[in-house]
Amino acid sequence: MTGNGSNESGFIRFGVDPKIRLEQEKPRQAAPHMVMNRTSLHITFLLQSLAGGGAERVAVLLAKGLVEQGHRVTMFLVRKEGPYLKDLSTDIRVITPPTRRTFFSIPWIFLHLLREKPDVLISHMTHVNVAAIIAGRLAGKAKRVLAVEHNQITQNVGLPLGAAVRLAYRLVPRIYPWAGRVVAVGGAVARDLESYAGLPAGSVAVIHNPVVTPEMVRKSREAVSHSWFQDQGPPVVLAVGRLHPQKDFETLIRAFALVRKRREARLLILGEGEERRNLQTLIGELDLTGSVELAGFADNPFAYLARASVFVLSSAWEGLPTVLIEALACGTPVVSTECGGGPSEIFGTEALGLLVPVRDPSAMADAICATLDDTEGCEARRRRGSDFSVARAVTAYVDLIEDTLAANCAAAAV
Repeated sequence: MTGNGSNESGFIRFGVDPKIRLEQEKPRQAAPHMVMNRTSLHITFLLQSLAGGGAERVAVLLAKGLVEQGHRVTMFLVRKEGPYLKDLSTDIRVITPPTRRTFFSIPWIFLHLLREKPDVLISHMTHVNVAAIIAGRLAGKAKRVLAVEHNQITQNVGLPLGAAVRLAYRLVPRIYPWAGRVVAVGGAVARDLESYAGLPAGSVAVIHNPVVTPEMVRKSREAVSHSWFQDQGPPVVLAVGRLHPQKDFETLIRAFALVRKRREARLLILGEGEERRNLQTLIGELDLTGSVELAGFADNPFAYLARASVFVLSSAWEGLPTVLIEALACGTPVVSTECGGGPSEIFGTEALGLLVPVRDPSAMADAICATLDDTEGCEARRRRGSDFSVARAVTAYVDLIEDTLAANCAAAAV
């Protein structure tokens, strides 16, 4: 496929009329063809939605940071939904296809690449990455795709997944080598992906998540209306994340039951998900009603983090857990499972928190009690959190994009 016209005509065979526009896409002059040493890039982000997860928040922060540096950003969402939609600046154009299925959106990703000619398409999450790379390959632009992995792929493969997502994981070893670059949010994620996909060692770029912003720091100073932070009652243990088996809040609740046998405390879990009913049942079985609350999604978790006595990350596996960085940036004492190398990578060489084995309620309870009795190290935690700034991540992505475009130019000249 060499020309835009022939590509679009060929795609009619798949039932896609190239005259159909993406929702909210306005006619505009196509982005210029690749020119090196430019000061501005056109970057499209591809996500399934802006649901309240870590990967979605990372994409929004990156998009806003790129716009602030003068780059043109488009957000291609398979589903225009999720709490982070309101966080997009008005300079970011949002487009959606006439389908709610990621793989069914491939024809519209294909057309977007041909018509808009973004310098790069940055996709997030495995099944979305596979769709992006396939669309790029069909459009002759796979080398403009940057596929970002947020979790250890070998852990996700074992989950009960839908047929389309299972297919995506099976296609990773075949499809990922077509991409311009593959990015992992941490070193452990990169090594795991290279092993699973058969990619050369060191070929997956590592860029830590953008987390800390001036806005986040400002929000951490806002008031919290929850009654547990208004009284002078027992200390509050806080957890934040989707109510999903990966986050293993079952172990945290069982650990908290052991904590309660030693001292007064309360556990607040922010987040929503399919495990709510099971977790609520467990809370009742352990006679923790009144001292454990599943509080749902919070628009401003940073204010809760800044006021919690200890933050606990109980996950069975993670890539580079954003919420752990947020807790450090707020100066909050932390306890974390050693869930795949991410927490150790975040802590670095400093003793910034206690690490415990995954799925070990007894060890977690010991660590929570020890942390509740130790309030030192607040400034050290804040300093480490500030290392994961949006500005650093944006610079790293722009450098990688420019290196990828330069490599594409060099390859085309041969």
